[in-house]
Amino acid sequence: MVKITSKIKFMISVLSVIIITIGGVTVFLNYKTQKDSNLINVAGKERMLTQKITKDIFLNNSQNSIDFSSIKSAQKEFETSLNDLIKGNKEKGIYPPPNDTIYNSLVAIQKSWFDFVNDIESYQINKLLYIQLKDSLISKNEILLDKSDMIVKLMVQSNLDGHYIDRSGEQRMLTQKMAFHLSSFVLSKSSSDFKKFYEALDSFEKGLNELTKYNIIKKNLELNKNIEEVLSLFVQYKKDSYSFIDNQMVIDKVLDTIATKNVMILNNIDEVVTAYTNDSKQKREFLQIFQYIAISIAIIFIIYSFALVLNIKKLFERFVAHSKDISNITTPNQPVMFAEDEPTDELSIAVKHIDSFAKDINKILAEANKAINESKSAIEKLANVAQSETHVEGIEEAKLKKALDTSEDIAIQSLEDLANTAKMLEKLQNNFNNLHK
Repeated sequence: MVKITSKIKFMISVLSVIIITIGGVTVFLNYKTQKDSNLINVAGKERMLTQKITKDIFLNNSQNSIDFSSIKSAQKEFETSLNDLIKGNKEKGIYPPPNDTIYNSLVAIQKSWFDFVNDIESYQINKLLYIQLKDSLISKNEILLDKSDMIVKLMVQSNLDGHYIDRSGEQRMLTQKMAFHLSSFVLSKSSSDFKKFYEALDSFEKGLNELTKYNIIKKNLELNKNIEEVLSLFVQYKKDSYSFIDNQMVIDKVLDTIATKNVMILNNIDEVVTAYTNDSKQKREFLQIFQYIAISIAIIFIIYSFALVLNIKKLFERFVAHSKDISNITTPNQPVMFAEDEPTDELSIAVKHIDSFAKDINKILAEANKAINESKSAIEKLANVAQSETHVEGIEEAKLKKALDTSEDIAIQSLEDLANTAKMLEKLQNNFNNLHK
């Protein structure tokens, strides 16, 4: 049979474990949820950084700028955060990926990022070359214009035929036509501008070669010298223009690749953010389910505790009633008296009844001891009388002696039983006194 105290200890232990477990799990998962919020924020910022880098690249390209500081800053921040997400960073409150799915996704993003960085570096290198070629073409175009204008002036001074002057003037116009269509092609990527640029370039080259064939021009040393200089400069201009167009084609191709890979990386990061969000959501749902289960178990044990308390109350009431019955055995219908400062609760009443009964038992024991002593004395007297009476037959003397011995044994046994009962009651009284304190 399980003791009531054991049941109470078990209930207290179970409820304590439930409360401590609920508190511990709640604190732990709340801590993890806060970390999840930081992770989701960092991963979400990675999405923003991919867009910022791509935006800055296209803005840089449209403005023909060679200031890549904003791009490099965003690139460095992206790489640092990506490494933190993969490896974890305790100082920043970032823990490693919670599962293999997120880890593999982050590693795949890192591989795509390395390719993306190569494209960014390719863009930066080609953009620098673009600026150099553009400045070189602008400078050479201006020189071609000045040289072509000088040739026209020399022809006028040499009183050459109008045909030569007109042909040389057309060359001067073609320098500007080449510059216009080249600039327009860079801005609009129009195939028409591309075609017209090469037409103007071809016309300029043909016109220049035609001028070198005229004998009248060959005889004019200064004029011929300027035409040769223009021809030499044009060869370099033509080479730079081809390189410029090719470079522009490479930049456009790299920009297309950057735009495509940016979308891929963005989608992959978006999946990672969603995975982090789902993982955090699962933790919160687990916490809720755990709390519901733990609270349900706690309610069951609380109900059981109430039932146990009610049972204890009934047993206590029975004990108090029995203690009163015990007291009534020796002092029936005698009320319990309390001092002014003495407690008057049920337990105190029961203790009073037990105490009263014990005192009465002690009186009974004392009287029993007195009775036994008197019985012994009476027995001894009877024995002496029996011995002094010689006319008493032997059989009657034996019967009398046996009766006296039996009476003595009964009295002694009764005394011992009363003494044991008194000791048990005294022990019970001491226990209740301690409990009452």
